[in-house]
Amino acid sequence: MTVKLELKPELDAQLREAAEANRQSVAEFIARLVEESLPRRRRDNALALFESWQQEDATDDCDELAKRRDEWKSMKTALNLGRSSDRVLFP
Repeated sequence: MTVKLELKPELDAQLREAAEANRQSVAEFIARLVEESLPRRRRDNALALFESWQQEDATDDCDELAKRRDEWKSMKTALNLGRSSDRVLFP
């Protein structure tokens, strides 16, 4: 995409100085500024999904937590046994 900007001379000078200080062309510097200022939709959506899963699974029930620990232990054992190598992935 090509965009034409009309900048005040002082802003133009400041932009050129900043680009030079970052060892970038003005176009590269502006592109980076735009990219950094836009929302990170995919990342943010993934983080929101993980957060919702954490909230759904949140508990302080001791029996449930013990059950989850036992399930994780069983899963690690199964994954270690199913390997063709003797190297243990989950000690």
